[in-house]
Amino acid sequence: MHNHLTNVGCIELLQRVQTAPRFVVVSEFGEELRSNRVNVCTLIETVANRFSTQNMRVPVFAGDVGLKIKIPDLKIFCAETGRFEDYTEIVDKEIRGNVEYVKKK
Repeated sequence: MHNHLTNVGCIELLQRVQTAPRFVVVSEFGEELRSNRVNVCTLIETVANRFSTQNMRVPVFAGDVGLKIKIPDLKIFCAETGRFEDYTEIVDKEIRGNVEYVKKK
């Protein structure tokens, strides 16, 4: 754990940011977390937003090879639609060891 941010560090960082980001991408997970990356990001999102002093929720996505973000409008490529969609309409799901970015149901 030496020199690693960990869950607690991610949460503290999000709570200290002066201006809330529109969304956060967490990546570089250890191999031991391969099937739990989305769960870890959901935990970070839930705890960081619970104590947020701002009135908006900041989504936290698990970063993986398939993540494509269109800059500057911050749209995320959706595996289901094959198009870039607004990040507020996308969720990440772990499917067969890979993170996929799909439309919210």
